[in-house]
Amino acid sequence: MKYSTAKRDFLVMSMQLRPLILFLFGAIPLAAPLHAQVQTVSLLFGPSSGASAEKAAAAAAQRVTAWLAQPGHAVEVRRAGSRDGQELLKFMKPPDLEKTLLAAAKEAQAEAQNDYLNALEVASYSLARAKGTRVLVTLLEPPKFNRDGEARLQQILEQCKSKSITVIALDLGGQAPGEGGQALAGLATGSGGQWALSFEDLDKALGAVVPAKVETAAVAAKPAAAVSNAPSNELQVYGRLVKTAPIRIAKIGAKLGPMSGLLIVEVPMRTLTFRSSGGNYEARARITATLKDSSGAVVWNGSKDYSVKGPSGKLEARKAGGLYYVREVQLPAAKYALEAKVEDLNGEKSAVSSSEVEGANSLPGLGASDLLFVRKFDRSIDAMQGDSVISYDGEGLAPLLSPAFPANEPFQLALFFTFYPDMNGKQPVLTLDILSNGQSNGTTTLAFTDKLRDDSRSGSGSAFAGEQKGQFPYLAKLGNASFNQGEYDAVIEVKQDSVTQKRSAHFRVYRK
Repeated sequence: MKYSTAKRDFLVMSMQLRPLILFLFGAIPLAAPLHAQVQTVSLLFGPSSGASAEKAAAAAAQRVTAWLAQPGHAVEVRRAGSRDGQELLKFMKPPDLEKTLLAAAKEAQAEAQNDYLNALEVASYSLARAKGTRVLVTLLEPPKFNRDGEARLQQILEQCKSKSITVIALDLGGQAPGEGGQALAGLATGSGGQWALSFEDLDKALGAVVPAKVETAAVAAKPAAAVSNAPSNELQVYGRLVKTAPIRIAKIGAKLGPMSGLLIVEVPMRTLTFRSSGGNYEARARITATLKDSSGAVVWNGSKDYSVKGPSGKLEARKAGGLYYVREVQLPAAKYALEAKVEDLNGEKSAVSSSEVEGANSLPGLGASDLLFVRKFDRSIDAMQGDSVISYDGEGLAPLLSPAFPANEPFQLALFFTFYPDMNGKQPVLTLDILSNGQSNGTTTLAFTDKLRDDSRSGSGSAFAGEQKGQFPYLAKLGNASFNQGEYDAVIEVKQDSVTQKRSAHFRVYRK
């Protein structure tokens, strides 16, 4: 199973091209706008001429930034021959967006009928597992389908209808659909779709962009008023489900396994009550983590009591550490509520943090775990109880679930993740970017020289460890990093062949 707090919600892009025919499913009238808290839209390019592909990509890039700026929405681009979609993040610059879209459009230019239908089926299969209003948008100059192609296309469209997926087809070929477009429109009659005469009509069909709910965890991670202040000494607890490994499936329709990941609870030592006696200190605490499904039923629960002791002369050093509870968990991919609770048994007080988390199944190909801020685990200041130890190259790592650093003072920025490349693909390329208000502060290329088919890996003894073939843990470090006060996002990008995976982690820089 995998944990994914990140939400793969995709938003279709609108393009300022000359009026093109947006045809869909025959003479079905334009449906009412699809209003929803979240819109999940997958974008698929199909066969087209070079000129049409270039115009579509350029026009799409002009507007995708505006779409991505809306909370809870994104754009996914899909390609034939790949089971993975490429998510376009709001941090991407317009030139990079246009380059990505143009590459996807050009790759699809000369697709054969079966290649396109395969891509359409994969896109619908992936979209069926998404949440919210689901829309599949395909942009192409429709080919003339043979009898087998028409039958398969009709089957795909019917499957989309049964899964409440709206399919919209955009003819890039001219003012009216050609023979292939008419065939597609006719086949789609009764399949639950809609048609429009312009991209403006597409906007109306998708509905007004409705801001998605901001999760409790996200709010807690980015407190605007707290940016200028040092971390509080009030009792605190942080909880997170961390996706560790992708799910592999052999073919479309194969049964997916459970989602795997780590449940991590962190309590800063400085927030606990320490009592001193006979030259020694002691803090006592109980950590409890509870997962509930969408109906409110408890699906997982765990608790652990801690007693942290040591000589009083080392108490101040101890307060720089953390108290950790780590468990490997497997659950069906779904939405859950995570509650993390700490009871300070000496201080007779407690703190609770709650967040919504959602795990999603993954398709084969390049994959990556979630991204974690970490530091070296120090047994003299840290205490961890768990059935998995996060480590890299034999060194234990302590996760930082709410990373904060003092402004204009050098520190080591360390990010840990594991990626799972296509073992038959080219050498992956890794980059790190630090963003502030969506603007890049500079991209750094990360060294990666391991051979994909070398069984020896760094890391051991962990759900993040890399002793398994095809599993590559990575620890990215920036020594002597220094930032002005503010909110930042670290973004790791792993690119292999035409597929890109991005993972981000938020941190803040405070003024003392």
